[in-house]
Amino acid sequence: MSKLFVWPPPKRKVGLTVVVPASILAVEQSLYEKTIILGFLARALAIFRVDRVVIFVDSECKDEDVEVMRDVMNYMLTPPYIRKRLICRKETLRYAGILPPLNIPTHPTSNEGLEVVPVREGVVVKVRGRYVKVDIGLKEDVSAEVPRDIADKVKPRVGAKVLVKVVEKNPLKGIIITEDDVPWYLGFKVTTVYEVDNIIKMLADPEALVVMTTKYGDDVSKLLSMYGEGLKTIIVLFGNYRKDFNELLGENFSRILSNVVKVSINTIPFQGVRSVRTVEAVYATLALINALTHPLEVRSWEVFKIYK
Repeated sequence: MSKLFVWPPPKRKVGLTVVVPASILAVEQSLYEKTIILGFLARALAIFRVDRVVIFVDSECKDEDVEVMRDVMNYMLTPPYIRKRLICRKETLRYAGILPPLNIPTHPTSNEGLEVVPVREGVVVKVRGRYVKVDIGLKEDVSAEVPRDIADKVKPRVGAKVLVKVVEKNPLKGIIITEDDVPWYLGFKVTTVYEVDNIIKMLADPEALVVMTTKYGDDVSKLLSMYGEGLKTIIVLFGNYRKDFNELLGENFSRILSNVVKVSINTIPFQGVRSVRTVEAVYATLALINALTHPLEVRSWEVFKIYK
């Protein structure tokens, strides 16, 4: 029997970051269409266990599209049972009802018990010293302790979102934890970057493998030849419907970018359409990266060397 599916899914050993320009929404004419596209994008990021998506505010995007991207992503990442507490009514979320559910481990189905995933995101409703009451979507709020070793990192306040591990069901008790304490994939973080300088600094990480997608790139196997010991994260750059990522930065920054991009790949060889839209490229690229790097994550680096 195949061992390629397990629930809840494990975290990646090598992190995966995706950078997309906010101008991917420029081709969509209405908020309804933009919402649909963002729903597909968020699903792709979650399906392939992306750790972080960076929204790059490029020169071709509209200010309102940046807000739409942030609000829709935040809405989808928030567990349905606490959305009313955390998310206000906004014009950017007018069509939130058409968004598909992410169904990540912290978004349990109605019939999924705590035996499957004993960790839930919740909202603090009461604070008393190191003990808090948290709404985690059950019939009653859970009483949870904030351990001393994470008290400096996690300082719950009423209305704050926290991660709770349920340790007793009757009566309902839990402890506040951080994502570092969980071995499972719990969804992606959203970061917005406005300055090109900040993008370049992020990409200059010596422990990162920076990959640019382009129809002029090499075969995806080129990526594997650069996948090695000591690698902490893979950062994948996407352009918009007209330009590659380097073109969006402009000529001066494009030259700087060429020094940090380790490899450019084409994940849709001999594409059958004149141009591939960003969300389509995200699905194609992440599917290949996920399939090709999976064996490298589950086997030791020594075994991997045989395949090089």
